[in-house]
Amino acid sequence: MELEEMKMLWKEMSEKVEQQQLLNNKIILEMTERKYQEKINKLFYWELTATIINIIAALLLIIFYHKLDTTFLQIDGIILIMGFGLSPFLSLKKILQMKKIDVVNNSYQETIVNYTKMKKDFFNIQKFYFYITTPLMVLGLPVYLKLAYDTDLNMSPFSWACYIMFILVFLFGLSKVIKKTYGTLSDSAENILKELE
Repeated sequence: MELEEMKMLWKEMSEKVEQQQLLNNKIILEMTERKYQEKINKLFYWELTATIINIIAALLLIIFYHKLDTTFLQIDGIILIMGFGLSPFLSLKKILQMKKIDVVNNSYQETIVNYTKMKKDFFNIQKFYFYITTPLMVLGLPVYLKLAYDTDLNMSPFSWACYIMFILVFLFGLSKVIKKTYGTLSDSAENILKELE
């Protein structure tokens, strides 16, 4: 009888240990997901801020579009409205997909593969933005001058060259800051996921 009792007791203790282990694993996964979501949320808020700024710029262009009195300025204005209005939504969509990664229910490999693919796509979108922002800012000067100063574009080639150089230096610096900030946030989110291994 004692042997049977010991077997039962041993079995009960084994079941309790297994339940405790499962509970600990679930708690660890939930904590990891929470930390991961915090990092992705920071990335999301940075991108949301940029999106709001772009939408405001597009709305202002729409409101004052009637002041663009030449065909060139009107076409330029439409291109700028489309660029400001549409461009930020691709990266926001990718970040929202990153937020939906289910750390708790997916396997470790599935989670890392999904995150790595989305991170790569997100940074490719950021590169694309850099390449379209440069011409958009150059195209934006005539529209800005017309809307802000009600003047036509009477700039010397030297002034144009200075403006374009300023834009390139500004965008290069801005892209470095954005890449560093986004890179740090996305790398720390990835490191959180890799801790599960």
